[in-house]
Amino acid sequence: MGKKENNKITEQAINILKQHLGVKYVRENKIVFTFEFRISMYEQWILNPSIQTIKRFLNNNGVDTTLIPYKTINNINERFKLNGRPSRARNKHYGVNSLSYRSTDEINEYLLSTGKFVKSRKGISFSSEFIQELHHKYPNITIEESLIQNNIDPEKVGYQRIYQLKLLFDGKKSIIRENTIHSNETINKYQNHPFVKRITKSQFVLKDEFYDEAYVFNGLLIDDILEIFCIDYKDLSISLKNRIKYKLSNWITNDIKLNDDSHVLYLQIQRNKHHTLKHMIDSHFNKISVELKSYNKIKRKALCKWIASLPKDEAKEYSIKSILKKVGISKTSYYNILKNDNYGKKELNKERLDEIDAQSIKRVMEYKDIPKGSRMIYMMLPRLEQKKMSRNKIIRLMRKYNLTCKVRKSTASRIMIKRLVDENKKENLLKRRFRLCKPFEVLLTDVSYLKYDDNKTAYLSCVKDSSSGRILSVVVSDSQSLIMANDTLKELAQYPLKEDGIFHSDQGILYLNLEFQKQIKDLKLRQSMSRRGNCWDNASQESFFGHFKDECDYRSCTTIEEITKKVIDYMEYYNNERPQWTRNQMTPIEFEQHLLQMDEDGFNIYLANEQIKYDNMRQKAIENAKKRVKDLGAL
Repeated sequence: MGKKENNKITEQAINILKQHLGVKYVRENKIVFTFEFRISMYEQWILNPSIQTIKRFLNNNGVDTTLIPYKTINNINERFKLNGRPSRARNKHYGVNSLSYRSTDEINEYLLSTGKFVKSRKGISFSSEFIQELHHKYPNITIEESLIQNNIDPEKVGYQRIYQLKLLFDGKKSIIRENTIHSNETINKYQNHPFVKRITKSQFVLKDEFYDEAYVFNGLLIDDILEIFCIDYKDLSISLKNRIKYKLSNWITNDIKLNDDSHVLYLQIQRNKHHTLKHMIDSHFNKISVELKSYNKIKRKALCKWIASLPKDEAKEYSIKSILKKVGISKTSYYNILKNDNYGKKELNKERLDEIDAQSIKRVMEYKDIPKGSRMIYMMLPRLEQKKMSRNKIIRLMRKYNLTCKVRKSTASRIMIKRLVDENKKENLLKRRFRLCKPFEVLLTDVSYLKYDDNKTAYLSCVKDSSSGRILSVVVSDSQSLIMANDTLKELAQYPLKEDGIFHSDQGILYLNLEFQKQIKDLKLRQSMSRRGNCWDNASQESFFGHFKDECDYRSCTTIEEITKKVIDYMEYYNNERPQWTRNQMTPIEFEQHLLQMDEDGFNIYLANEQIKYDNMRQKAIENAKKRVKDLGAL
């Protein structure tokens, strides 16, 4: 029983997960993410296919994985393995179902026609030559990219084939259809090789001397290392190359010398080694020259000391002068830095002082095991450590030495919401001009909480016409989800909305969603948003919610169906029967018709009167603001 409970999502977790933009829906035994979110997750997962990658992605994007059972995350991992890239197929939320993929005769003919695939007992497989070609480029070029470069559609190859090949290339799988029998020609080719210990039809063993000389090239691809030692990478199976690579990465040098150094091939190998080492050294110097601009004085001093400590090159290919030219330091600067004993000392002393101050901050943070932020540290430092620091310095040192406060720290979800606001927020186009328009030109929207039946919660989303006050769309839901917001937009299609009209809301997370914003564009409306934390910018909509909660007895409802009926009945009453004092004592429907039937002169007179009211409202707001400032003693 306990084990089954562990595989279920709790009610509290469901309520939290529902709020996330990447969650399509969630229930006790299932969570489904949106297509865009799954694509982003897959693109991270494909770089390192594992459950840990999925958990890391979810946590980084504001989804608390402690709320989701391990089995659910494991299922996502297995579906990615089985189906590959997610699709938009209906009812297949994690991608194409394995049963829906069939290798047809047409696909088989296509693959064979490329010349890169062969028939096998299990159908169509990569040819041995093509496997070697793909492996030679991997991982600098992915298998999918290599397929595209060869004008082969990865989707027709199938994710399972690609994934199995990736396992082989990564050394996680050793059995695959490839030719592991060495031909007589290959045996003759390597039987006198100075670094090959033994070669038979089924064996290929390298001498210890190979590993002793090759370990310095460990950062290169195995194919490139074999080429240095005059071994054709195409002659060895992928599994054998993986074993050589593994042994090389764990090799401890013994300075073994090859006895047969008179061998002609040995001289060619030494020449290859020399050219490769020279290329690696030059690449390293080039990297330093690129990074040099970001070096502080301490690093520059250390670099100059390192150059001075290098052994003398008798061939003068890497003299001090040539090295300085490669890294981008002038000869004058180099010698001045070396001679100046005080060069970098100021930065070094600052670094030491930072370490001492960071320890003081850490002791304050740990005092009585009560978490403290930068403000509290600023106030308590003089008392506990008898030293003062500016708050900016405290923040800098906390960041530098990763001293994080657990109280109100930036979570992944907060970071994601802040990023959404920064990237997707819209300008306030309305600026409280609620009445300076015709019907269907300016639409207002918001969501309100409805508490009913002993603390149950429903959510009311609606769209109001700004000029007439008519409620055009209303949706009641048991969760504040993107589905609710989208359903609110769907009802607007029946109205004659003005092209390039304004759709105004607050900066709620629902209205920052790209999918929601796209639907507004599809309605040919411009999106407008209130300023952050300013409810007056959407006061007309807020006023409606106030009247609704005062007049509609929804609190006695016991089900979501009951409260939905109550809301719809009230909207009918509000639009058709409830007159409004500021709209000529007409109902919203009557006032809408009144505005639409006005001729141009009549509407201009109406707008002029509303403009006067708007200007008076602004003037009054300015006077009230000045009075508040004066009362606070700022003037």
